Amino acid sequence: MEKLVEGFAHKPGVHCITSALRDAFEYHGFKFSEEMVFGLDWGYQSWFMEGHVMAPKFLL
Repeated sequence: MEKLVEGFAHKPGVHCITSALRDAFEYHGFKFSEEMVFGLDWGYQSWFMEGHVMAPKFLL
């Protein structure tokens, strides 16, 4: 199922996750470069796991 979010714009990037996070931040008014998002992610070492052995989904 697709949902359109009014005012959301996707800009292509180097990496799928960091460009998606950059777009989400920008939608909420935060101007980060993709490189900055990558650095923030590495600093917090956050990641999302989803799989048949991982229930429920979690974010570290």
